[in-house]
Amino acid sequence: METETFPKAEVQEAMKGFTCVYVDADRAPDLKKKYEVDGIPCTVILDKDGKAAYTIEGFKKPADFVESLKSGLAKATGAPEPESS
Repeated sequence: METETFPKAEVQEAMKGFTCVYVDADRAPDLKKKYEVDGIPCTVILDKDGKAAYTIEGFKKPADFVESLKSGLAKATGAPEPESS
């Protein structure tokens, strides 16, 4: 994800609405447990209260990751789900 997905322009644009934090799950087992991370890579989108609202598990191609971010943002904010492109 770090080399194939995150650097892409469409992903960078979609991530502008997020505060991104990289966590090494091996060094933060408490967070891994709290957010129920079973595998890596894993992106957890939190709501305004810091609760997990949406989880993106596994490798995603850029377009798929952008769609997942949109769905996660909708879920975290209570907005309507976006239409798939």
